[in-house]
Amino acid sequence: MRTQLPLLALASILAVPQALSGQSCFGGTCQGATMVVATVGTMLRLSLDRSPTITATPTARDIAAGYQDVTGPSPRVRANAPWRLEVSSATGSWDAAAGRTDKPASDLELRAGVTGSYLPLSTTPTVAAVGTPTSGTSVLMAYRAHYESQDAPGTYSMVVRYTLTSR
Repeated sequence: MRTQLPLLALASILAVPQALSGQSCFGGTCQGATMVVATVGTMLRLSLDRSPTITATPTARDIAAGYQDVTGPSPRVRANAPWRLEVSSATGSWDAAAGRTDKPASDLELRAGVTGSYLPLSTTPTVAAVGTPTSGTSVLMAYRAHYESQDAPGTYSMVVRYTLTSR
């Protein structure tokens, strides 16, 4: 029984209610305070305003002009920090089904906004737009496909990458 007495005493000490740090009691009512800390990380969201597939069907006039302006999707950015949108091609050339196998990625150009220069695509990312925290900013993109006399009849495709990063 002697060995249980110290354990019983220790248990009764631990069961005694302790006042919280910052706790005050008046007339049978106790109030306590605690601190809540929330760490918010950088949040970025990138979406497209329509299907990511762009279909270009050039006319004889487009081929004679050497290019065709094509409507495509525009990225939409949501961010709680300053951001940067980059654009690149997944490969250095277009995939061709029964067409020219060495058509360079630079035969597709993009322009952010309604004015300014078109920039040729490559596997090296190009900054298309920068911005500040936003609940939703659309980046209007214009696409221009170039055609050359060595572009044999066929179907050409290429993956365009959009990369959203914090600055």
